[in-house]
Amino acid sequence: MMKFLVPLSLFSLLVILSGGCSRDLHEETTRVFFLNQSLKDQYIGRYFYNRETTSRDSFSHEFQQIEFPGNGRILSKIFTKDIVLGRNDSVRIGIIHPLEKVYGYPKTITLADQLILTPYGQDTIPISLDQENVGPVTRSTVFRINRNYYSLNSLDSTRQRIELGTLERRPRSQPTAAIDTRFKGIAVRPLAAGDTTEVRVQKEPGKATLIYFWSIAREGDLEELSERIAEMGEAAPLVIAVSRTDSKANLLDFSSRHPNLSFPLYQATASTCNGLQCHPGISHAMVINSEGRILTHYRQHRDLLRHLQ
Repeated sequence: MMKFLVPLSLFSLLVILSGGCSRDLHEETTRVFFLNQSLKDQYIGRYFYNRETTSRDSFSHEFQQIEFPGNGRILSKIFTKDIVLGRNDSVRIGIIHPLEKVYGYPKTITLADQLILTPYGQDTIPISLDQENVGPVTRSTVFRINRNYYSLNSLDSTRQRIELGTLERRPRSQPTAAIDTRFKGIAVRPLAAGDTTEVRVQKEPGKATLIYFWSIAREGDLEELSERIAEMGEAAPLVIAVSRTDSKANLLDFSSRHPNLSFPLYQATASTCNGLQCHPGISHAMVINSEGRILTHYRQHRDLLRHLQ
């Protein structure tokens, strides 16, 4: 009888240890966060015309105006938190909670909450719901950060307490939202006459990078940036200036009239903005640090010049 006790005890110990490992693994892959930070969209002004008082009005800074396609501008609350998941997947994750139409009637609306992913530490960004870093919250909400996939397992009624899970495999369906935190290069077309080849421009080792989106209509901005970069000398970042709207003929003409620019000019292609959350507002820059980490997808021209001082 006694000879069976030792094997049984060892088996019981293995069961207990295996159960403990399962719990630890579960705790590591499912985490709860409280969204106690903010995110602001300063691209859309905070003032609007009030029909009742026939005058301009504004709303509290705890709210934001968000353009919901087909529904116009919606008064919303945004709750965010800087978090780190998986293998150093650091982002600011947030929930956009729509409330009511900014301009009144109809007051009652039913719109889905939106999950938003932005660079870690970034508290101001123009928000567009058609970008890949934003998507509706559903019963099965999956999102991607770099190469890793995560799930939004629960969201409470305050929209501030969320539970996130790590997925071991790539899901079959497309993620609700996705973001890359490291710069992988940008697809552009050089301005050489007769050249229609798309090339991929990468960062330079150990050097910060600016992806500068501009248009000939704002050529003064480009000239200001060129002068500032020239003044910085060896300390200047790599600048990749990309036009998203101008024809190649117009760009070639512009280039011939400005032969002393501090950086080359490129034309955008259909794949230029893949993974970059490009915004239509120009001029603005995407800022990448010397290690290749994306610090912001949108820095307005004036703010950029101050940043380069």
